Amino acid sequence: MKRYQMYLEPTAVKIVDTIAEAHKVSRSDIIRDVLEQLSIRYLQTMPITPPSGSENIIKPDPWDNVIGALKNDCKGISLNVDEIYGED
Repeated sequence: MKRYQMYLEPTAVKIVDTIAEAHKVSRSDIIRDVLEQLSIRYLQTMPITPPSGSENIIKPDPWDNVIGALKNDCKGISLNVDEIYGED
């Protein structure tokens, strides 16, 4: 791990401090977690080449495995719901 200096808005620091106190973790832990998750999302959504060595932090989203797992034969269910609740 390397040390970096950042300038943060006081309001954001107060929010992070409140979260840190409530969860009994350090401010640094929260900032590291947020930065890691945000950088992973950027790599997943932006057309950039990940830097070498980042393979170990880019984990697949577990929800990707769930997408399409449930098959349902109900077509146009939102239309049916509108009919049910719109009958007043």
